[in-house]
Amino acid sequence: MDSNKAMQILLSDYKEPAFWVESVDLHFQLSPTNTRVKSIIKFINNPKRSDTPHALELDGRMLKLISAEINGKKLNLNQMTLHSEGLIISAEHIPQDSFTWTCEVEINPEGNTALEGLYISNGMYCTQCEAQGFRKITYYPDRPDVMALFNVTIDSKHPTLLSNGNKISHGKWQDPWVKPAYLFALVAGDLVFFTDTFTTMNGRKIDLQIYVRDGDQSKCEYAMDALKRSMKWDEEVYKREYDLDLFMIVAVDDFNMGAMENKGLNIFNSKYVLASPETATDKDFELIEGIIAHEYFHNWTGNRITCKNWFQLCLKEGLTVFRDQQFSSDQRSHDYYLVEFANKGGLVMPIILDVEYADGATDQIRYPAEIWRKSPKMVKKLLITEREIVSLTIDPGMETADADIENNFYPRRLVPSRIESFKSSSSSRRVSRDIMQDIKTELKVAGDDDENEEDESRN
Repeated sequence: MDSNKAMQILLSDYKEPAFWVESVDLHFQLSPTNTRVKSIIKFINNPKRSDTPHALELDGRMLKLISAEINGKKLNLNQMTLHSEGLIISAEHIPQDSFTWTCEVEINPEGNTALEGLYISNGMYCTQCEAQGFRKITYYPDRPDVMALFNVTIDSKHPTLLSNGNKISHGKWQDPWVKPAYLFALVAGDLVFFTDTFTTMNGRKIDLQIYVRDGDQSKCEYAMDALKRSMKWDEEVYKREYDLDLFMIVAVDDFNMGAMENKGLNIFNSKYVLASPETATDKDFELIEGIIAHEYFHNWTGNRITCKNWFQLCLKEGLTVFRDQQFSSDQRSHDYYLVEFANKGGLVMPIILDVEYADGATDQIRYPAEIWRKSPKMVKKLLITEREIVSLTIDPGMETADADIENNFYPRRLVPSRIESFKSSSSSRRVSRDIMQDIKTELKVAGDDDENEEDESRN
């Protein structure tokens, strides 16, 4: 037999598993060469598989088995059959209704150069489990139709410890939605995040975080804007609201795919997240927008509604591509304006910006003083609108301490000085009088009016 020949898999051979998974508890003790993974998996019988009794067959690759238990009872090696693709426990050792499988394995993330399962990228732990990477993390029925609730605990010295779902505490995560193992994700490293929020159509506040290496925060603004527009568009067009409290993106330098839609924790190749207006091209921005949208749209078409088997891969990807193309078509009909603000006076103040559109509508955008945190001299903001902008005005109500308002307008306007404005006001007209004329005017003294009356009577 040719060992290099791929094994043929036929759709006609598909069968549901003998046991479904109800829940998974994973405990990671991270180490570059000998990470320990303890898994507690609750299995339940599949009533459609009446051809009992069933052995327990689990997928697993490049795993060093430390211990294994069924319902708390330890198994020895002669009760299991270990092979290069997993293990089998004969039916005589398996309760046929429900049971708990517990095992501990050791893996080597540093030696995982295939970048599947758990690996290390420039000192950062990262995962890639689609399509069959989870079997390199622990023994599991690694197939898309097995969906379960995941609880994850990560022990590590790294300050950033991430996984799917909602954060319970540092290093502890709980995903309230069932998912297949290929959507599992873990990230651990020394990262910082660029943050924002999104309010859903039902008023729920979602925290948004893009994790990057320190120094790259300023390159995340466009990706965050694309994410928020994707979320809003999916609500307006497909009525799909995001279903967790937190959505995270992690930018990884060494990633074997463009991006991955892991539930609530998307992992991206850095080039599809980071962009600077000074160096990125229009094509770079277009790719970032499209891929951010694609992976987010997978939350419903791929994650919540997923594959029965890998023959259906084209369905989840095809539908999501159709959705991201719709989104890009809508977005690319918009206008893009890169606005540069210069702080010439040196005093850090909020920016109040009035926007006037070609149709006569107006809008006001308020940026807090923190906008200057990266540079007190100059900042840039990208405005994306569905309408043409005809004018911009900074601080129209003169609310901030601005000594020179001549450069507050686009297009540029001629602005009268403060002295000229004061002189032209109706309440200050005496200021504009000729002082010399006042000197020439003879002043009235007491009695002048009486003398004038006498003169008139004489006449």
